[in-house]
Amino acid sequence: MNSLKQILSDILKVDLENYPDEKISAAFIESWDSFALLNMVIVIEEEYGIKIDPSEIMEMNNGYLSMVNVLKRHGVAI
Repeated sequence: MNSLKQILSDILKVDLENYPDEKISAAFIESWDSFALLNMVIVIEEEYGIKIDPSEIMEMNNGYLSMVNVLKRHGVAI
């Protein structure tokens, strides 16, 4: 199973290994747009076997830490 950061790195085409968690967001990463978010959601749902609600998608657009919170609510260990 791919890590969440690896999934985001692959979609955003950015090496996130040394990024601080709070800076993994659209505010700091130019390639993070609505299309990238949609791709992230699709891959995350497939990778972790979960279904993300539209309200959670909006929350996930706030960045990596918000994504971690959404996944934890779905029982995914990050």
